[in-house]
Amino acid sequence: LLSNTFLLLGFTQSSLDHGVYIGEVNGDKVIVAIFVDDVLIASASLEAISNIKAKLAEKFTVKDMGLAKEFLSIRIRQSRGR
Repeated sequence: LLSNTFLLLGFTQSSLDHGVYIGEVNGDKVIVAIFVDDVLIASASLEAISNIKAKLAEKFTVKDMGLAKEFLSIRIRQSRGR
């Protein structure tokens, strides 16, 4: 059901990893990684991320965990403005 939601939003499922979806929101690239019930949304645009989170909240119970520090045992470092 979650995967269908991203397909309906115009995202394309990666052929290399079926848990990864790539799409655009208002011209901004968005990459989404899904593992079971964990979702990581990446984009240079905070507006695009907020848009996707709002669309998910329309269909699912969503808990925003804030900025990601780790996903699937991979540490994530983020730099603002880069």
